[in-house]
Amino acid sequence: MLYLVAVVIAAVYFGRGPAILASVLAVLAFDFFFVPPRLTFVVFDTEYILTFIGLFLVSLVISTLAVQAREQTMVARHRETETAELYA
Repeated sequence: MLYLVAVVIAAVYFGRGPAILASVLAVLAFDFFFVPPRLTFVVFDTEYILTFIGLFLVSLVISTLAVQAREQTMVARHRETETAELYA
């Protein structure tokens, strides 16, 4: 689950495109380092394909939510600035 931290950081600071790239790289890293045979991209067990798809979909959902939260924060800050200017 640590790869999700990288996806969220990419989504918050860089946007949707880099977050998707981080998702793909995280799935590939999981395959390369943790799926037997290790240190290859070969997959002998088809159940891991479903795992890769699940990891990718979860990271896409989380990155989308993080991007939306970032956008809503920016809109709220903009509204706060406008309101402060109106009161001044």
